[in-house]
Amino acid sequence: MALAALPARDPGSRARLTEAAGRDRPVVLAHDRALDIPGPLGQLLPEGLTRGAVTVVEGATGAGATSVALTLCAAVTAVGEWAAVVDLAGTL
Repeated sequence: MALAALPARDPGSRARLTEAAGRDRPVVLAHDRALDIPGPLGQLLPEGLTRGAVTVVEGATGAGATSVALTLCAAVTAVGEWAAVVDLAGTL
């Protein structure tokens, strides 16, 4: 459809469109929002954790993988985000 074929907007329609555009917020995609990790783990993850990403923490028994996973969950939930844990080994 050619641009010239579109109907012209009357002043009332323009005002409603302008008002609706003013209520709109910019879109921020989940992968554009990284969550900072405090403490020593933050040094290992300088980019933080990407919101909406899946993070796998694994290690040998006694290596501290459970502690690292719970620390990451604590950092995420401390700022009001959600975290889920899938524990296939039954550690938790």
